[in-house]
Amino acid sequence: MVILILVGLLFAAIGAYASRRQFLLRRKGQRVTGTVLGIDREWHAGGGPGSTGGYVYSPVLSFQTLAGQRIETRSNVGNSSPGFEAGQRVRVLYDPASPSVAEIDTFSVQAVALLLPLIFVAGGIGFAVAGIVGLLGR
Repeated sequence: MVILILVGLLFAAIGAYASRRQFLLRRKGQRVTGTVLGIDREWHAGGGPGSTGGYVYSPVLSFQTLAGQRIETRSNVGNSSPGFEAGQRVRVLYDPASPSVAEIDTFSVQAVALLLPLIFVAGGIGFAVAGIVGLLGR
C-alpha cells in the first residue's frame, strides 16, 4: 500500500509540474507565425498488457521570435498521427525566456498539452487515496 501511495504522489507531482509549466506558457508565451519543417517519428512501447505501442509524431518548427532570433525546435506535444505537413504555416506559442520551448498554437494541441498533465495529477491522487484507504482499512 505504501508503494501505491508513493507512486501516486510521484505521478501527481509530475503532472503538477507539467501543468504549471503549460499554464505559464499559455500566460506568458508569445505568439508568432512559423513553419513546420518536418515531422519527427518516435516509437513508444505499449504501456500495458496487450498494448503494442505505436509511433508518436512531433512537428519540428521554425519561427522567428519577436526579438528577431531564428529558432528551430521540436514541439513537446506529439500525437499518434502526424496532423501537420512539412511546409505548413502554423501559429506558434513559445516561451520568451526559453524560445526552444514552443508548441503549435491550435485548440487541439493546447487541449492535449493542458489535459494530459491534469490526468496525471488526477490519476496520481487516485492511486495515493487508494493506498491510504487500503492502509486505513487494515
